[in-house]
Amino acid sequence: MNGANARLEVTSDVYLAGFDGAVAQFSYTFDIGPDAQADVSWKLSWKGADAAAKEAGLKFLLPATADRISWFSDSLWNEYPADHIGLPHGSFTSKDIHFSAPRRDIHWVSLSGASNSLVALAGGSPLHAHAAAVDNGTMLFLSSGIAPTGIDVTGDDIRLIQTTPLAGSFRLRVAGGSAK
Repeated sequence: MNGANARLEVTSDVYLAGFDGAVAQFSYTFDIGPDAQADVSWKLSWKGADAAAKEAGLKFLLPATADRISWFSDSLWNEYPADHIGLPHGSFTSKDIHFSAPRRDIHWVSLSGASNSLVALAGGSPLHAHAAAVDNGTMLFLSSGIAPTGIDVTGDDIRLIQTTPLAGSFRLRVAGGSAK
């Protein structure tokens, strides 16, 4: 505690199947203000042999009722068809095929339920997000890196190397109101 603010710091070794010993160290920090907003930062320091990843960041498990993703992001073009996957803003429920599509370079993203929303706001680093309906709830993934296609394409991965840690930051807040 620092006055009305609280800080939670966690550091952990990372173990992966098929590797001997820890391959990385992962750390994250939550700086929580009296208004319950949390500034989140994370860092992955790779210690193993060079490797590739499809995504790097933090996942949050929310109740299954949090089934609407909404976002506002940068866009490449001025106009998009109404159902285009690259829309710079929009909203989908978990019943829509586009619900789990990655959203890149977002300014904010929310996962909404019946009464509240978890909102992530971009911090000092790029923010990407995607959601997925899972057996025990809804997963929200927040990242500074997502491989562009999510499929196996040469050169499409996030490179994990010992000399370059991966890091990211964002702000989390809970917003009232119901999903639309």
